[in-house]
Amino acid sequence: MGTLILALAWSIHPALAQEPKDAQDVLTAYGAELLKGIKQTNDTALRSRLITSAKTAFANDLKTAVNKVPKSKWDYHQLYLSNLIQADKRYTTEDTKPERSAWITACKAVFSFQLLHAAEPAAPVVTTEEVFTELFAGIDKVRKDVPNASSADIRSAAYIGARQVFSERLVGAHAPVRSPQSIYTEQLIKIDKVYPLPQAAPPPPVSNTPAKSTASSSGGGKSSGGGGSAPPPKEEYDFHTEPNGILKAGAKQAFDKSLTAPK
Repeated sequence: MGTLILALAWSIHPALAQEPKDAQDVLTAYGAELLKGIKQTNDTALRSRLITSAKTAFANDLKTAVNKVPKSKWDYHQLYLSNLIQADKRYTTEDTKPERSAWITACKAVFSFQLLHAAEPAAPVVTTEEVFTELFAGIDKVRKDVPNASSADIRSAAYIGARQVFSERLVGAHAPVRSPQSIYTEQLIKIDKVYPLPQAAPPPPVSNTPAKSTASSSGGGKSSGGGGSAPPPKEEYDFHTEPNGILKAGAKQAFDKSLTAPK
């Protein structure tokens, strides 16, 4: 009998030893595999196969992963932002674009998993106004932490993640004490103040002076004149349109919710 029990114990031991991995650890291991492939070879085809195999292992591990220490949804968004920013440290060259894309996609998958298993702290009921204030703070955080024009891909992903948290938090929100219309108006004004939309440049003035001839004189002299027109000014990167749109959509969403939410 004792021998049978011992045999059973040994047969189930490997299963017991395989403790579920934390989702963040799964992502970290995936990132390590991507970096390993970059260091091992410059062969594009081989790197592509290494990315595919790493994706397969990542997907399998995420299926059985857990959140060992559950956090709030906004805490997970901050972790998501930190993970996304790693792309600007690891995958910055043209030849690492496939790894960068794979990393960002994996960050999104882990973030969605973490939100699904998040643990919101016990707290007083929040209002639609308060939830929108959270969204504004989240958007501001993304804008400040991802300041480079070249990081549009990770900035957009983080903005969308903030909107996702906002939408989930808004579900259980209560109506604000103040007038929803007044709050909505104030929010729109603030959005345009903090993230003003770019204004179209005025058209250049039309000159009534006839254009000078560039033909040379009969004496063969060189044409005079100061040369061609000045090159157009370099356009600045638009950092405001995207957050402006997300925040205005969020403000409208909060306003609509406040009209039917419980007091």
